[in-house]
Amino acid sequence: MIAPGTSIKSALGGDFGDRLRLSGGVLNAGFPESVQLSDTGRTATKSGSLITNSAGTAAVAGLEPRLRDLFGRSEVTREHSIGPHPDFLHLAETAGEEYCPIVSLFMDIAGSTRLGLLYDLRQVRAIKSAFLQSAIAIVQSFDGHVHRLMGDAVLAFFGGKSGRTENAVIDALNAAAVLRWFAENVVPEKLKEAGVRKSIGVRVGLDYGPEEKVLWSSYGVGPTHEVTATSFHVDVAAKLQQAAGRNNVMLGQALREHIDFPEELLRSKTIRRGTEDVPAPYVTPNHEGADGRPVNYCQWLLDADEYLRCTPFALAFPGDSPIVVKASVHDAKDAPELYSLAPGGRAVPKDKWIKFRARLPYTPHGKPEVVFRVENHGREAQERDGDNRGNHETAVPVRGNPPHEVEHWEPTVYRGLHYLDVMVRRDGRVVRAGRAGVYIL
Repeated sequence: MIAPGTSIKSALGGDFGDRLRLSGGVLNAGFPESVQLSDTGRTATKSGSLITNSAGTAAVAGLEPRLRDLFGRSEVTREHSIGPHPDFLHLAETAGEEYCPIVSLFMDIAGSTRLGLLYDLRQVRAIKSAFLQSAIAIVQSFDGHVHRLMGDAVLAFFGGKSGRTENAVIDALNAAAVLRWFAENVVPEKLKEAGVRKSIGVRVGLDYGPEEKVLWSSYGVGPTHEVTATSFHVDVAAKLQQAAGRNNVMLGQALREHIDFPEELLRSKTIRRGTEDVPAPYVTPNHEGADGRPVNYCQWLLDADEYLRCTPFALAFPGDSPIVVKASVHDAKDAPELYSLAPGGRAVPKDKWIKFRARLPYTPHGKPEVVFRVENHGREAQERDGDNRGNHETAVPVRGNPPHEVEHWEPTVYRGLHYLDVMVRRDGRVVRAGRAGVYIL
């Protein structure tokens, strides 16, 4: 988890603040030659254009391991790089081709052009560089591979030859939602502290390309080459990013359909036409397909904050005090644990059992009970159980002395993202609640 006494917001803010101070620009009265890093108390110093810590190695703020731990991910075991996806390096400078599915994330900094009118180039470079560095750290925390930097934009890929494509989609969704939260809740405060009058934001586009629709190959001549993907779905991620408003995330049709993402977490995009807001359900321009008809490729805005509330990132929301729900996956009820599960962190196959554990550090007054309420989504739940979708709840009385850890078992049945709401109810009134998202795919 996040280091004791350090909130998620503080971890993100410390990372961005450190990078802002060390990026080489001149804000406020300028950067000192020696800077105290906020996450560990380390001291970093400038050495030409290289920022080094007291051990003489590149200084990093440590955001990636914190986010990975929060979402129940293992430690990083590979070196990060930029450029060709590591699964396709063998295609470099060859005529080889290979089909492989991929999730594309395209993001850019909203409002960065205005900075060039307000600040000198070194200041603009400091702001943009710090933002991109923190954004890249967030992407890499969810195993995204940064393929390309284009000015103030980033193209990243999730997935590849190994692992389930559904988990690649989940990783991209989590990265995009955290990026949006970071831009909305951390960046403005830190820039204001640095004396920057105008803040910046982020625009993100996401889409999934199935295997038969993503071709990997080498472009260019000789050493002037790039190994990349040829796909409508990679291109449309850029279109979705362009259509997204400031601090918005937009999803493409193939991504939503691949995991049957719930419509409750999506909003329709609208555009202003005259004095009215009119629906804009399709990616524009709405090109014609081979049959001469408009493609009508659907797009949606992600309700990113509501989505994050069903993940461990719910702890970041100010004023909330959610119940922390832990979970583990088992082959059968009461069977040994296969692995632990962070809410919303990875896909669980069907025909498994999940044990949820809600810990209460105190005993509420009155006659308290813990209520576990299942809220299913998706086509399978609708087709098999109608409008109710198999939703149900179980109440467990709270007895004895604190702390209490209340357990509850649920089978994995329907494809999609579902919720387990955990509530402390006293005398018929909910006094505390938490939500765990579970992907069954």
